[in-house]
Amino acid sequence: MSTERLYKTLAKDDFESMGLSCERSYSYSYKGREFALSEVPLKNSKDPEHERMLEDKRCVWDYSEMGACLKVDVDIENSSKIFGSNGVAYSDSRIGVGIEWKAETSKIRHHHFLGSFENNAENISFNADLGELDFTSNVTFRLVFFVDRPGTPSISSPIGNEKGLVIGELTLCKIFVSGGGTMFPILLNADEKNRPLWAIRANFSDPCIDDFTDSNVAIILSQTNSGYQYIDSSNSKYNERFLVEVLASSFFALLLSIKAQYDDGHVDYSLEGEKGSIQSAMVYFKEALGFDVNSDPAQLANKVLSFIEKEAKKL
Repeated sequence: MSTERLYKTLAKDDFESMGLSCERSYSYSYKGREFALSEVPLKNSKDPEHERMLEDKRCVWDYSEMGACLKVDVDIENSSKIFGSNGVAYSDSRIGVGIEWKAETSKIRHHHFLGSFENNAENISFNADLGELDFTSNVTFRLVFFVDRPGTPSISSPIGNEKGLVIGELTLCKIFVSGGGTMFPILLNADEKNRPLWAIRANFSDPCIDDFTDSNVAIILSQTNSGYQYIDSSNSKYNERFLVEVLASSFFALLLSIKAQYDDGHVDYSLEGEKGSIQSAMVYFKEALGFDVNSDPAQLANKVLSFIEKEAKKL
C-alpha cells in the first residue's frame, strides 16, 4: 500500500526554477595513466532522458574487471523560489544536498554529502570526487534534498521541518553496463523481415585509424526473427544458454572477419593503432582476454565461449 506524503516536496518545475544543473565526468586507470569515459545515450532506450552507458573511445575499459571514477559538479542559480509560503522549506531553514547511488545487484544505497544552502543564495556550486565506483551492474544516481537545519514555522502550510527529512529527489541517470559497453558493438534491426537471427558486418579501410564502433564493425541482431524472443531478457521465453551461444558464435565470427581484412589475413599486433581504433581493440582482446585471432580457430572459439559464459553470470 502506497502512502502520500503530508508535506510539500520538490517537483520537476521547482528544479527548473532553481536553475539546477549537474555535470558528471568519468575516468579509469590503465597502466598507471588516467583516461576519460564518455556518458552516451543508451541505444533503444525506453527512458532516453535518464538511461545512459559509458563509452571508452580507446576500447580498453572493461566494466567487469575495472572500476570507474566519478566526479560531479552541481550548480544552482537561485534558491529563493523553494523557500517560504510557496516553497518546500521555511524561510530561515537550511537545505542539504547529497548524491545517492545504488547498483541493481546490491542492497546497499551509497550516499555522499555535497553541501547545503540557505534562502536567497545565488550561484551555488558543489563539487565532489566520489572516487572509484563499481559498475559491474546497472547503477542509478540521484540527487537528494533534505532539511539540514529546521526553520521557524511561520505559516500554516504543510512544510516538512524535521532535520534529515527528505524533501526532494531527482534522478540524474541510470548507467547500463549489461549488453552495452565497447566489447560488443551490437545493432538491433527491427525493420527488415526474413533476416537471420544474427549477422556480422566488418567494413573498414585502415584498422589502425578506423574506430571500433558499430559504424565499421558490428553484430546485427534481427528483432523480427522468431528466435529473437529467446535472447530478449524481457521475454518470458528468454533462454540464457541460447543467448550465450548466439553471442559467442557471432563475436567469434566477427573476430575472424576482422582478421580476414588485414594484409595477408594476419593481424600484426606490433602495429600501434590510434585511440579507439580497431587495431587497439584487437591488441586489447589479445593482451587482456587472450583472444589471439592468429591462433588455432578452435582454441579461439573455446576462449570466446568461456568468456561469454563468465560474463552471462553477471547479467
